[in-house]
Amino acid sequence: MAHILLLSDLHLGSEFAVLPRVAYRTTDNTRTRVQPTPSQRYLLKCWRWMVGNLPAKLAYTIVNGDTLDGENPKEAGLYVNLQSPSDQAEAALELLGPIRERSEKFFLVKGSPYHEGRGADAVAGLAKALQADRWSSGLQTGTRLWLQMKKAADLVLNASHHMTRGWIYPAGGADRTAMMAAVAEASGKLPRADIIVRGHNHLKRVVSAHGKTVIFQPAWKLLTPFVERLMEEIRAEVLSDLGAVLIEVTSTGRVNVDDTTFSFQNLWPRLTSA
Repeated sequence: MAHILLLSDLHLGSEFAVLPRVAYRTTDNTRTRVQPTPSQRYLLKCWRWMVGNLPAKLAYTIVNGDTLDGENPKEAGLYVNLQSPSDQAEAALELLGPIRERSEKFFLVKGSPYHEGRGADAVAGLAKALQADRWSSGLQTGTRLWLQMKKAADLVLNASHHMTRGWIYPAGGADRTAMMAAVAEASGKLPRADIIVRGHNHLKRVVSAHGKTVIFQPAWKLLTPFVERLMEEIRAEVLSDLGAVLIEVTSTGRVNVDDTTFSFQNLWPRLTSA
């Protein structure tokens, strides 16, 4: 029996994302302790509950992109309480360290250029600090992971951060990914992928189709004002999920996906009573 933990979109540094209890902002060679927001305190409570209830031993942990939030240049750093990618990486190390300790294999996937592009060195440094496992490239991180899991019945897992869009019916997007993967495999254009994981949209869906299990991953970041403007609040909340996914692979290669144990409630808006 092998357990695989899937994490994505931690967005360390955003005021709306998970933050460790102790984190520091560096400015002009001065370190200042950051006071977490109420949202961050809630997310940290969820994170700690998850860590405390994970299996004692994880065969694999996949952190699938946007671990760091970046500098938010479109809004001049608004809603970022750790502006430096190196400070964000330090906070990520604090959160991910205990999970790394119980993971036999640990893989860190790069996220979107907007969030992690300018912090590429920080992501590479985080991978080194976590002693992330090396890819076939010899590097400790990358954008497209094709992993033959020797500890999980030799199944092949494909992880990348970006995903196909299916905003109205997201399960349709997951089904399309499964179908395209089957076609790519049959035509000899890509290796077989038994499990396909995608992040980026902060949306949880699990679909088994065409001989594949496709998982769209939840995030560790709440709804932001930018997303409210982009999508409209109610629609954005419907298409936003928090937490992690745990996969169990039996010795015969059966895949069991737990997408409920580590699923957490989004914060409700405050009601005005008058």
